[in-house]
Amino acid sequence: MRSMTRWTLAGCMALAALSAVTVLNVGSAPAEAAPSVSSFAGSYVGYVPGANGSMPITISDGGRITGASSSGATASGRVSADGSYSLMGSSTVLWYDERRDRIERYTSNVKSIGIMTSDPDGNIACTNNRYTSGFVWLRQ
Repeated sequence: MRSMTRWTLAGCMALAALSAVTVLNVGSAPAEAAPSVSSFAGSYVGYVPGANGSMPITISDGGRITGASSSGATASGRVSADGSYSLMGSSTVLWYDERRDRIERYTSNVKSIGIMTSDPDGNIACTNNRYTSGFVWLRQ
């Protein structure tokens, strides 16, 4: 009787182990494809609406746009695979207010949305919404 109990217990344990492998799909999962790399990925320099001039711009493999200038202006946003983008340019200006005898700070934020296209040299032309004019970023 003990022998039968041992064999039954061993069989149940083996069945449980096989079930776990099937349920968890252990060892048979196919490798996931790497995320697609943005065709716009790279380093650029150019004008960013709302950022008071040109600055270095970086577009990541995933389409994330970042930039910062030595004056403290910044750019952030995203570009999709189809070229549609959303970009926020920001800059802060300080000035002395004589009437109040203090330094004032003004920050401007300008949002730009539109379409990016690349030329054969890898430069980017940005056409955008009614609030800002188009602009070009040169590949570095």
